[in-house]
Amino acid sequence: MEITQTQIEDYFNLLKSFLLRSENIFTPDDIKLQIKKQDGGGVYFIFDNDKLCYVGESGSLFGRLKDFHRTLNHTFRRSLGEYLYAEHPKYSKASSKNKFDDEIEKSLDEYIQNKITISYKPILIGRKEFEDWMQERHPDIKFLNKN
Repeated sequence: MEITQTQIEDYFNLLKSFLLRSENIFTPDDIKLQIKKQDGGGVYFIFDNDKLCYVGESGSLFGRLKDFHRTLNHTFRRSLGEYLYAEHPKYSKASSKNKFDDEIEKSLDEYIQNKITISYKPILIGRKEFEDWMQERHPDIKFLNKN
């Protein structure tokens, strides 16, 4: 059986609708409790002040989202830190080997705690395709992970 482009679009639109529903959006602390119940692959949205700013996918949602507070492990956190603090006097670019200055790390933790929310959906296939589809179909959304 062949899957049509229309069926793929319908599937991705259903995923997007699910991820945007308010009852599926959690704080970073709450997400750890939610996601532990069902580890596996899936997709996730990150919102900054209720605006979608990041689309992600992972083979292990629990593993990926538990790293949310670790600059060395999460691209979103590094991108957000650069976006918010690039003009800070103690700023230097973070990477998978170097975190931000402790003052920036603390401010970033507070920002995430107060302004960031996350939704997620476990899915078996199409994670990367969904991430790409969202970025292609929604150029009006400022994605921190879009290059």
